[in-house]
Amino acid sequence: MARCTTTRSAAGRGMSGDDRDNDSGFSLVESVVALTIFAVVAASATMWLVKTIQLTSITSGRTAAIAVAGQQLEKVREERNSGRQLDSGNATVTLENRSFTVDTTLNPAGDAACATGSTRQVTVSVTWPGDSTPIRVDSELAC
Repeated sequence: MARCTTTRSAAGRGMSGDDRDNDSGFSLVESVVALTIFAVVAASATMWLVKTIQLTSITSGRTAAIAVAGQQLEKVREERNSGRQLDSGNATVTLENRSFTVDTTLNPAGDAACATGSTRQVTVSVTWPGDSTPIRVDSELAC
């Protein structure tokens, strides 16, 4: 029987059969370029991750401040409904291990007379360390 031998083709590799033995892997330049590209991509991903964590913390603080402002507004409404004198001024509230300063302003003031059928403007402003933009909630209460 006749024996059949095959040879591998170098088609598509850009080299002849004799040049195959000279290709020993990546050169130093190729390795440095690949590592540089990887470093740039990794640094960009790290910066994105750090910024995302910072924004998440800021959003969490703002969400908690909105909740504190809503609670204070409901407290003022409850005082009005129960016939007690309305409180205005500053208070400190702790929520989610954060300390919030709550400033409540009434116009006309809580101890001033308010004619039946008119309204009283209530402004609740909440500030906290770590964010320079206060949360402000405005509402009107019937007298």
